[in-house]
Amino acid sequence: MNAQPVIENPSAVAPELVGRSAHLGAFMSRFETSSWGAPIVVSGATGMGKTTLLRAFEAVAREAGWRVISETPVKGLTERMSGTYLPALYENLAESESGLFEKLPLAEQITTIAEKLQATERGLLITIDRYEKFATSSVRELLTACRAAAERRLPVLVVISGRVGEVREFAQPENGEEQGAEHLPVCTLTRPQTEHALKGAIQQRHGEGSDGGEDYLRSVCELTCEQLASATQATAGYPYMIGLVAERIAESLMHHASREYLPYECFERALNAAHESLGLRVLDPLLEQMSAGDRAFVEAMAQDDGPSKMSDIATRLQKNAQYVGVYRNRLVESQIIRPASYGKVTFAIEHLREHLRTAVSFGADNEF
Repeated sequence: MNAQPVIENPSAVAPELVGRSAHLGAFMSRFETSSWGAPIVVSGATGMGKTTLLRAFEAVAREAGWRVISETPVKGLTERMSGTYLPALYENLAESESGLFEKLPLAEQITTIAEKLQATERGLLITIDRYEKFATSSVRELLTACRAAAERRLPVLVVISGRVGEVREFAQPENGEEQGAEHLPVCTLTRPQTEHALKGAIQQRHGEGSDGGEDYLRSVCELTCEQLASATQATAGYPYMIGLVAERIAESLMHHASREYLPYECFERALNAAHESLGLRVLDPLLEQMSAGDRAFVEAMAQDDGPSKMSDIATRLQKNAQYVGVYRNRLVESQIIRPASYGKVTFAIEHLREHLRTAVSFGADNEF
């Protein structure tokens, strides 16, 4: 039986993991049941916290004594596995040269390492972050190699993260697999979860930036209840934005440590700075990756204050329903938009609506 990690209250592990207790529970149940066969797939839109969740899985595995290989699916994934990572791990475990080991097929390398780890009640976790379809063949090769160990109930587990349109292919069994991947989608947080995460993140960042004593949090600048509510609303439950807002507010609190509460003008500047950072780091790069047709579709959506009717989008674009339907499906699969109700769509990242409006307005203001 493998060593089992224990987290009594997963949602309290860190502010960035609030609302992810079910995901942590699903991961830890693999240790409790020794279920290593199917990989785990974490899916979600950009900035939803997929990478953060993978790092949490890795921490749980290391706490249980497991070895962890963390990768991104760039060119040469399987070559790096069989030629660098696995031989180095084998050399560490066997305390001998890995020359002959490097010549083994990938499946035999993984099986050999898993056997050694199982003997000491440990295992191997491999995480693949930011998966994209160009890496399908190499990731499939890795999964096939890991399946050979799993068929012998050896402790090897693979976790892959990516956008739902990219990772959907792993949900269905293929080439004799008994089952597809276990799918763990991540999405925006509820308002109570958001407030809890935001408070924790502000306190965490505030503490990291302080050189005071143990009771400094009781004597430094704080937010009013109204400010906390406004900050919570400003994030729209979007994990990446929660981190940005917490970071900017914590900086402002440190600069006004002599005051009881943060001045409202400073609070507003902190929120504006967070919005600007979100645009530069996430939203602008996201828009730059879109085709002209995708961009026109979301700009048509941004004219609405809430969910958009497909018929209205077609009218604005002066296209027929079949044409706009193609772009709808592409954008839903990319998790840029999501279905709202019958015949309607809305933004998966709510901040994209206002960002598009600002970009269109800025462009109009700068026309000659």
